[in-house]
Amino acid sequence: MSELFEPARGGGAAAETAVTPLGERARYEDFLRAAADWVWETDENLNYTVLSRGIARVFGVPSTALVGSYIFALSYYRTVDPALMQTVEAIEDRIPFRDRRLQIRDARGLSRSLRLSGVPVFDEASGRFLGYRGVGREVPAEQEVEQELAGLRHVLADFSELTSAWTWQADSECRLTQVSRDYREHAGLSEEESLGAAFAKLWRLGAATAGAVRRRQSFAHQYSRWVHGALGEERTFVVAGRPVLGEGGAFLGYRGIGADVSEEFRSAAGSLATARDEAERASQAKSVFLTNLSHEMRTPLNAIIGFSDAIRNEVFGALRSKKYRQYVEDIHASAGHLLGIVDDLLDIARVETGKMRLEEAAIDVADLVAGCRRMLEGAFEAGELELAVEVAEDLPALRADPVKLRQILLNLLTNAIKFTPAGGTVTLRAGLDDTGGFECEVRDNGVGLDPEDIPKALSRLGQAGGEQGGQVEGLGLGLAISKALVEAHGGTLTLTSEKGRGTRAVVRLPAERLDGEAEGEPWKILF
Repeated sequence: MSELFEPARGGGAAAETAVTPLGERARYEDFLRAAADWVWETDENLNYTVLSRGIARVFGVPSTALVGSYIFALSYYRTVDPALMQTVEAIEDRIPFRDRRLQIRDARGLSRSLRLSGVPVFDEASGRFLGYRGVGREVPAEQEVEQELAGLRHVLADFSELTSAWTWQADSECRLTQVSRDYREHAGLSEEESLGAAFAKLWRLGAATAGAVRRRQSFAHQYSRWVHGALGEERTFVVAGRPVLGEGGAFLGYRGIGADVSEEFRSAAGSLATARDEAERASQAKSVFLTNLSHEMRTPLNAIIGFSDAIRNEVFGALRSKKYRQYVEDIHASAGHLLGIVDDLLDIARVETGKMRLEEAAIDVADLVAGCRRMLEGAFEAGELELAVEVAEDLPALRADPVKLRQILLNLLTNAIKFTPAGGTVTLRAGLDDTGGFECEVRDNGVGLDPEDIPKALSRLGQAGGEQGGQVEGLGLGLAISKALVEAHGGTLTLTSEKGRGTRAVVRLPAERLDGEAEGEPWKILF
């Protein structure tokens, strides 16, 4: 430590002042407290070996109580979000990570936001991985929340301009209540003549759209023509929208996008079919752009919601001003509203894309299943459910994308948790099928589905669920995403169900994906 804090050299009293080892330690601790709230260290299994006292204020338990426990114990890290997954992937790759914003629930069940940084430690002689060392600090609340919310509003505005499209919202009577600021430029209509008007009539949408609106269904690729006020000519537009549902499934209105596609139609030499293909390609490019932005937009929004919720609940002290309380309520409501808009727009755009890249490796299936079980242990306990796991012995290594295969299993298990009442059982089996291929089954004895609802449950724009006391959280995209990921691996996802008896989901991958032709050791999940 003396190399870290050397006394000043040169003349004067400072040069004559000796720093004792005890003084050096105190100085080091002062610098550390100024930079972080606590320090931590783990062994090669990522169990805490060293923790400073500062962690007690955030986690709500003494540091000694956490020593020996897993760094990402699900008793605290209860939400598996993109930030947590990226941090775990960094640790899997044995690389440093810095200022990863994570969400926990402390010993009292209160939501806390923190930033975690860490570096891997290796034995100098052998190069063997020894564990991680790092620091953590709790994230400040009010100022950062307001700044990030303002920044995200600008991001959404820029996105709207970059995509040459406008966004819109309508109320339960299907009358326009809001359009984006570039609406006049792209649609050629003024806000004054549009707000309060029925959008289907205003934009001259056809009978198919009118029928979808009456049935409160989503619609896409609805083409129409009207005179663009500024250009003075009739142009071609495409409009898409999806219904907005409140608590209990109450219809609240529509959200959607629109775009001027006249140039695409002209470049197709007047052929409607060719012009439609051009518009779809443009929509796919737009969707890829939106997908790239999704992490940057969603992660800060989740943090804003978490911070403002902590302030609303007066986690760190009472709000003495009524105006501050109103501000926080507005921040929380606005962030939630903004997140809903972002999610809806991104989901509409993603329907148009089917491209994905597989980063394949040899996977130890038993480790993968065990890791998924640990990740969802808290959810099974909260739902008072039993999880039974059966993995065939001597199962060969599986060649697949480990992140996407983990996502498939987590989606299927999470879906089973949602629709299985307390006291139920979820079973996960992995082994070989009759053809020698890989087979993984997730079965529950929950509320189940009617057979006619299964295609809807597997579709991208539908949600089918059991009657389990109200609206089920989420957009119902988990099964559709899992199906797409399985098919990208050349496999199949089949779903069978019976109302009142439960659901069975089976993933099958071809035999050529087994017994690994992969180089190196099998990939192992870390938590």
